[in-house]
Amino acid sequence: MPAFMFRLEKMFVQFQRGKNPDVDLITFGVVSNGAEQGHVGAFTGLLHTGDTLAFTFPPTTPPGKWGTWEVGPMRVAPDQIVSVKYAGVNSSDPTDGGLSAEDQAKIAGTVWTGLVGISFVAAGAPEVLTAIGAAFGAALTEIFGDLVSQPRCNGSVFADSIDFSGADLARQTAASGSFSVTKSYTDDGSHPSECGHIAQTDVTFSVRTVQESLRQFFGSRFDLTQGLRKFFPGATSVRALFEG
Repeated sequence: MPAFMFRLEKMFVQFQRGKNPDVDLITFGVVSNGAEQGHVGAFTGLLHTGDTLAFTFPPTTPPGKWGTWEVGPMRVAPDQIVSVKYAGVNSSDPTDGGLSAEDQAKIAGTVWTGLVGISFVAAGAPEVLTAIGAAFGAALTEIFGDLVSQPRCNGSVFADSIDFSGADLARQTAASGSFSVTKSYTDDGSHPSECGHIAQTDVTFSVRTVQESLRQFFGSRFDLTQGLRKFFPGATSVRALFEG
């Protein structure tokens, strides 16, 4: 049974959501058979219209098993359904006292729980964004009460859940060991008009086989085509390496 890694790659901000530059909470994870297989998240720096954000910085809420935006490896049977879930919410509206690391973790957990619990009637549907925005707003209200500033430009930027069967994953990774998906999102438009243009965002994630991930990992550091002789020319075997 093949195993796969799931990775959030990048996002392109066609239009930011807030009047100020956006600061987005991003969360990304995988669910299968009703059980979470892992998730990662972080708050971004300032995002402006036209920015591309590559997810090369480490996730922090939670930190993640690999220190990257990857979830897995996960073995998937041909008839097993895997849901890749992700969301982004803007938190750039100023709040008295700011957001502590504990507050950020609480918000991230609330948004991810809401994302897992949503039944996705249609991928990227407006009601999905509304639900994620409500979960985020509830978390902010719990932390700050009525101190959240007006106008409220905070809220959902994108959210989705995309299903694959194990057979789908095997077919799409058969040729090169990986594939990527890019989707475009428009926010729910719930913020006041003075907040600016409705957010529009392109999000890219990838899926790869574990074998491809390991090959890429080692390939970025070593050329293993010549084995140990490449690095230790005088060694004819592992034993000789330690005895030499």
